[in-house]
Amino acid sequence: MTQPSRDRRGSVYVAVLGAAMIVATIALTVSAMGRLALRSASDQRDRRQAQVAARSGVEFMLGVINQYSDWRSRMTSGVESGDLTSNHVRFSWSVTDVDGDLADDPLDHAVIRAIGKSGEARSALTVTVEPFNHTVPLSSAVTCLQSALHADDALTIAPGAVIQRSGDVTSNSEAAYLASPAKSMPSDHVFDYYVSRGTTIPIGSLTGANPSRFRGVVLSRHLNPFGETNPWGIYVIDCEGADVELSLCRVYGTLVLLNAGPNTAISDVAIIQPEADNYPSLMVQGDLSIDLQSDTTGAELHELSRINYNPPGAPYDGVEDSDQVDNARPATLDGIVYVTGTATISDDAVIRGCLVAGNVTVNADKVLTLEYRPYARDYPPPGFTIGAGVRPLPGSWREVGL
Repeated sequence: MTQPSRDRRGSVYVAVLGAAMIVATIALTVSAMGRLALRSASDQRDRRQAQVAARSGVEFMLGVINQYSDWRSRMTSGVESGDLTSNHVRFSWSVTDVDGDLADDPLDHAVIRAIGKSGEARSALTVTVEPFNHTVPLSSAVTCLQSALHADDALTIAPGAVIQRSGDVTSNSEAAYLASPAKSMPSDHVFDYYVSRGTTIPIGSLTGANPSRFRGVVLSRHLNPFGETNPWGIYVIDCEGADVELSLCRVYGTLVLLNAGPNTAISDVAIIQPEADNYPSLMVQGDLSIDLQSDTTGAELHELSRINYNPPGAPYDGVEDSDQVDNARPATLDGIVYVTGTATISDDAVIRGCLVAGNVTVNADKVLTLEYRPYARDYPPPGFTIGAGVRPLPGSWREVGL
């Protein structure tokens, strides 16, 4: 008669023991989850503090560089500093010249890199900087932008050629137009910003071959008939040594031609304007022949029921529409026109802004009209600055891996 009672007591003991084990397991789980949550919160806090420390490191170096005009000789490119500590976080920094030598060229861009540290967390931040004069900001432009036309070397005006101008015409070597002192030119890295921010248009997208024809199109930050649009209106064509011919087209932004062939040309009427008045509209790595005349329409760009040159997304003088019957518009190149080789004025042309080139030739009996506009001089765009200090290039802040 006693056996069932003992069985019941054993069953109760097992049940109580099982419940205790469940409670203990839950307690241990809750405790572990709490520890994990605390650790996760601590890790997140450390990550945030490391990110703040990295930003502080970059800002610290910007301050140091802009305090010491001889910073390029004080530092060694690419060498990381020791840790600096502030409010329980640490950061280290380095400054790397684009060509590895900080002291060889005061116009070179550089990359500031800071590593923020908090606990075990690490965060790295970089920014690309270019020369800038913080003491006198309006003196931060390369001085070639003070002229309506500037040639770094030869400036040749053939017999019968005429330059009608508002603004100076200067050369760093031609006696008749000698700039004294010599005017500073952009560095070899002037294209870097525009290439890094630009959208590529493959040379194969153009019609024809040598010359490849950029013809009958409208290009802007909202319009790109060759592919994706670019939010800054910057487009880059690597010509791969081939000639490119621009004609009957309108660019409302910045067009960059790399490795241009020797006969690259604007061979018919065109309107090329930067979206921002102080920016370059056309940058050519190589030679460029400029002819803004048409045998049929003269120096005007006509729609003639074929092409709408001010469609939605590419306004002209603030006006855009959807028809193809607008009045004629004068063919012009506005903003900065920058050519590393020789810019040849092969027919009458109007440039409203600055023409800067290695060499400039105005062919016989041609008329070059220059309307100088000081926007770039007063507010120099990326790549066209000088100064002992630096400023960050827009859009160049990057979180990077370690």
